[in-house]
Amino acid sequence: MNNSSSIVALMCLIFLVSCDSKTVEPNPLFSESELFPLAVGKTFNYWLKAYDTEGKEVADRRFSQNISGDTFIAGQRWFKNDTSTTYVSNQADGLHYFYTFNEKETLVYKYPAEKGDVFNSFSYTSNAITDEKFETITGIRSVEVLSTNTSIVSPLSGTKYDNCIHYVTAKFTPTNSSEIRIYPTEQYVVPGKGAVLIISYYDENFKDVYSIREQLN
Repeated sequence: MNNSSSIVALMCLIFLVSCDSKTVEPNPLFSESELFPLAVGKTFNYWLKAYDTEGKEVADRRFSQNISGDTFIAGQRWFKNDTSTTYVSNQADGLHYFYTFNEKETLVYKYPAEKGDVFNSFSYTSNAITDEKFETITGIRSVEVLSTNTSIVSPLSGTKYDNCIHYVTAKFTPTNSSEIRIYPTEQYVVPGKGAVLIISYYDENFKDVYSIREQLN
């Protein structure tokens, strides 16, 4: 092999290695065994703002959710707070919800995750302004992992969050309603800390913001 051929081969090898490295997103927090820090007595504090279709702020509130108890269902430990009928649990494949109103369990956040993972999750809607639960409006949402290690600066507090898993909910298909509006979301989750930032949009182009919720603790 002459020198020119060797140089070309070396350049091709470097190109392939560099391309492969772009798809690798090591997250130092993948060592965390649990995605959310669930324990009886744990309190999650949130800041939420909501907007109308013109971008005008229509809600600005702070609220807390306290894990008040736990229970075992089919040998699995679940946690809940006083204001919700939904139980939550860290499991081997990620964070799960158990909805008591229909006794269905679903994967909400796949963990550990890889970039490009896609999974379906059962869900129901809620009103961002009043937090009213529309438990009769149910359906299947498609969730994609866009990144396993990204950074985001909160539009609310200006706090920068590193080592986030970036989940995107692009579609939600209601199973018992053709009238309800379902909002696509971007969700940033830090292993061992939880969902630090959730941004919902009016459209699937992810431009017009419907609401922003930040976990403050």
